[in-house]
Amino acid sequence: MEESKILEQYCEKNGQKDVEKIQKAIEDRHKKEAESKLKLKSAVDSFAVFKEQQLCIRRERFANQQLEFRDKEGEAFKTSLLETAKRQLQVLKIREENRKAQ
Repeated sequence: MEESKILEQYCEKNGQKDVEKIQKAIEDRHKKEAESKLKLKSAVDSFAVFKEQQLCIRRERFANQQLEFRDKEGEAFKTSLLETAKRQLQVLKIREENRKAQ
């Protein structure tokens, strides 16, 4: 009984203040959430720009790597082709010399 009387007295005396504190805390929390949402939106835009820049860099690197690969493989193929042509030329020269010798 005494507890309920004390509780009622406390509510009458401080209830309105406590309710106002709770409402203030709720408002503050909503403000912070709104600020966080705004920051996240700007962060999303910033990330999109960053991502696009990184993709451009990757595309350039990939294109350069493709060119390097093409040049390297082309040079290797050219060397191989020239060696084969030299061997065939030697074979033809030997055949021609054999033909002349006969």
